[in-house]
Amino acid sequence: MAEIPQLAYVPEKKLQELAAYSGDPWVRANPYFAHAEAHMEGLWKKLVAPVIEGCNFRHTIDLAAGHGRNSVKLGPLAKRLTIMDIQPGNIEACKQRFADRPNTDFIVNNGFDLQPVGDDDVTLIYCFDAMVHFDSDVVRSYLRDTRRVLVPGGRGFFHHSNYSGGDDWRKNPKSRNFMTKELFAHYARKEGLKMVSQRVIDWGDSQGIDCLSLVERGT
Repeated sequence: MAEIPQLAYVPEKKLQELAAYSGDPWVRANPYFAHAEAHMEGLWKKLVAPVIEGCNFRHTIDLAAGHGRNSVKLGPLAKRLTIMDIQPGNIEACKQRFADRPNTDFIVNNGFDLQPVGDDDVTLIYCFDAMVHFDSDVVRSYLRDTRRVLVPGGRGFFHHSNYSGGDDWRKNPKSRNFMTKELFAHYARKEGLKMVSQRVIDWGDSQGIDCLSLVERGT
C-alpha cells in the first residue's frame, strides 16, 4: 500500500490534535446518538437518498459512523460495508449491532484519513452528520485520501458545514466548524476530485448552515 503524504503545511501531529478536538465528545455514551436515530428515516428520504441515487455501493465506507444509524441504510445497498469511526466505543457498538451482517468491516481510524483501506478499492465514501464538526484542514486531508481509495468513477458524499463564523466549533451555532460550499469545492478540485453536485441545506432553524457535496474521482 502506498504511503500517504500528508499536507505539507499541516504536520500529522497537528492533524491528530484537530481530529481529537472534533472527535473527543462523541464517545459511546453521548446521548446525541439516540436522539439522532429517531430522525434518520426522514433525513434519509428528504436529504440523502436524492443525492446518492445512482451511486455504486459495491464497497461503501460509512465514515464517522457513530452508532451506525447510517449503516442501517447503507448495509442493504452495499456488497461490502466498512464502518469507520475515531472512537473505539462507537466501533464496538457497531460490531454488536451488526454482528449478524457478513461482509462488514469495522475500523477505528485516526480521524483524518481512511487508513488502512487500500488504494483504488472503494466505490462510495459516505459521511453524514459528522464532517460538519471537522476542522477545514481535516476535511482537506480526508479529501486527499478520498482520491486515493476511490476506484475510477467512485464517489464521495459529504455533509459538511457551510458556516464561516467563529473557528471553535464547540462554540458555534449547531456545533458547526468553519467551512463553506466554495472552500469545500476548492479543496476537492485541489485534491484531484470532480464536483458532481452541491446543495446548501438548513439544519433545524439554522438556514443555509450546511451543504451536501458529491464528488467523483476521474478515470
